[in-house]
Parts: sequence; structure tokens; C-alpha cells
Amino acid sequence: MEGKTVWWMVLWGVVRHVLAIGGAWLASRGLIDEDTHTRLVAEGATQIVGWLLMLLPIAWSVLQKKQAWGWVKKAFHMAADTPPDVIAEAAPGPNVPI
Repeated sequence: MEGKTVWWMVLWGVVRHVLAIGGAWLASRGLIDEDTHTRLVAEGATQIVGWLLMLLPIAWSVLQKKQAWGWVKKAFHMAADTPPDVIAEAAPGPNVPI
């Protein structure tokens, strides 16, 4: 899991640099000026908030489904009479009282 975390950090670092280079290129060509910047900040902030309000609940739901699937997989490998709290403790992710 550690390698995956490092991989994502590197990937997002590269994305950040590509965006910075793209913004510098647009500014050097005169495609982004003060008026464009002001309009993007005014209109773009509303769009960003809208996207976040749409995507964050979806991401949260996916993470919860992944956690629940971890519990189900652990439960399949345990004895039939295993108490739910033991299954929850063995499952990956934060433990939620059952």
C-alpha cells in the first residue's frame, strides 16, 4: 500500500507541474490577461463548487462501499458463528460499531 501512496504523490506532482507549465504558456502568449483571470475566478469558482458538491458524495459512497466489501470478504473467510464485532475489528479501514 505504501508504494501506491508514493505513486499517487508522484502522479499528482507531475499533474501539478503540467498545469503550471500550461498556465505559464497561456500567459506568455497573451491568452490569459487580467480580464480573463477576473472572469475565470468569478465564474470558475461557482463551477468548481458545483463539481465538488457533485463528486464528493460519489467518492464518499465509493469509499464506504469499498470498506463494506472488505468486511464481506473477511466475513466469508471466518467461521459461521463469528460475532460481528470480531469481523469489524478484522476488516480493513476504520471500525464502525455494528
